[in-house]
Amino acid sequence: MSTLSAEDITRLLSQTRNRGGHERFIRRFVESGEMYAVVTDEPEYQGKPVQSLRTTLTQKVKSLEGFDNVRLVKADDDTLIIVNTTALEANASDES
Repeated sequence: MSTLSAEDITRLLSQTRNRGGHERFIRRFVESGEMYAVVTDEPEYQGKPVQSLRTTLTQKVKSLEGFDNVRLVKADDDTLIIVNTTALEANASDES
């Protein structure tokens, strides 16, 4: 087999199942303390249909206890954003 580029590897990985990957992604995001992240910029989610991804991740968030502060927002046809409302509110109060 010839040498694979990072893009080749990402494409191959996007075609495989990542058992538990959605939960790990959500937990990692919340633990980061960030207000938001662009889900569709994450290597494991690049090239995935945005609406399908939103549905899948929303169902996963609802199944996790204590993650009521997480929202998924379809910014446009190609962009999905995950928002930590607790971090957003904390940031808003810091700015005032």
